[in-house]
Amino acid sequence: MQRNKEMPNLFVIGAEKCGTTSLHSYLDLHPEISMSRHKEAGYFARSSADYRLFRIADRNDYLGLFQPGTQVRGDTTPAYSSFPESSGTPARIDVEVSEPKFIYLVRDPSERIESALRHWAAYGRFGPGSEALVVEELPRNFMLSRSRYMTQIEQYLEYFPPESILVVDSDRLRQERSTTLAEIFEFLGVEPTFDHPDFREEKNPATSYRVPPGIWRRLRSARLADSLVRVTPGPMRLRVRKVRWNLSQAVGEPLPEIVLSDALRERLRTELEPEVAALREFTGQKFDCWSM
Repeated sequence: MQRNKEMPNLFVIGAEKCGTTSLHSYLDLHPEISMSRHKEAGYFARSSADYRLFRIADRNDYLGLFQPGTQVRGDTTPAYSSFPESSGTPARIDVEVSEPKFIYLVRDPSERIESALRHWAAYGRFGPGSEALVVEELPRNFMLSRSRYMTQIEQYLEYFPPESILVVDSDRLRQERSTTLAEIFEFLGVEPTFDHPDFREEKNPATSYRVPPGIWRRLRSARLADSLVRVTPGPMRLRVRKVRWNLSQAVGEPLPEIVLSDALRERLRTELEPEVAALREFTGQKFDCWSM
């Protein structure tokens, strides 16, 4: 397939629950950057059945999400760092995109998992008491694999040079935003001193989730609902996904607190410390506020 010069040349590849919504918004404010009109288009992803339902699969629909001619055009899709659940993403990008750059947001792996559990519980996928799912001995355990940061990066290193990947600690983006954004802009080759009042705002903090009632979860899983989504034009599917989420939060009840036990955190430490050590070596960053 011929590479298209209007394809995005920036990919914010994750990780899930690490501040990608905020970064997408900040990047889009820069006059030299055009982020996709809808976040998580997922064109290059091959993931779960639910994700495939909402991803933009048509090439023309995908290209229509970006402002043509902009120096940097960006796609933010955390599913791009969900190997092995979604495999082959770097290879597909390599086929269609010339010299892309990648930004990978990371955070303390245990905190990321805890936040992801709350997120998916709000979708009705997990509930309180399901925390042990994160360490199930499953080869495609997405809850655990998405905290295997170096494993995700290694998928990209098979196709792209190390200097094309910028790893950003989400804590720095939150606490040292101006400095961190300046470093990101410099990495992208755009004006690094650009500032905007909206940089002071954190997007999608998700401090409180609501869990949808049982009838809502049954409607979500109904084949009729899936069929309606499939006949919806590609770009509209992303709007449908957002509306569906907002409705589920509007009709839901407060989500019971989900906190990882000390014993589970220790198991995660044993499982993920080698990944964190490899990430420190690759990036030269200390991540000294992390629990492992």
